[in-house]
Amino acid sequence: MKTLRVSNFAFNFNSRRYSKVILLDGGEDAKLQAFLATVKADLEKIKDERERAKRLAVLVAERLGGNEMADLVAASEADVARIGTKVVRIGDLQVGVCRHRALLYKYCADRVPGGPSCRLVRGDYASSYGGGGHAWNVVILYGVEWLCDVMHEPG
Repeated sequence: MKTLRVSNFAFNFNSRRYSKVILLDGGEDAKLQAFLATVKADLEKIKDERERAKRLAVLVAERLGGNEMADLVAASEADVARIGTKVVRIGDLQVGVCRHRALLYKYCADRVPGGPSCRLVRGDYASSYGGGGHAWNVVILYGVEWLCDVMHEPG
């Protein structure tokens, strides 16, 4: 598959529980611009591409609520409701689930000099706990594809 390059881009994750448009607009979203500047400054210090990919995952997870919340999905839904619009700028989010994190990871990876080559993937999963929709990134390191899930134990 080819790597998806995004500029100003909206992504509609339309599911039974969630029907908002997530907007990634680096020209208009000051919070997204500030986060990207932080990411660039942080990653330019790291030379190893694997460590850069891992650090980006940690930064994205930290920016979108970390991993310590008992119910990240409910917290994310409350955060989106707080914003109160159908079109949600990613920079306005304080808490994000897989779709938000995978998008933000991809957005940053495409804009950081020497950032990891990656693609955004959406799909379904099934487990003994249930199942549902999920989003993640595939990162290419040293010519090998790696799954990068920014939800659980990023980095």
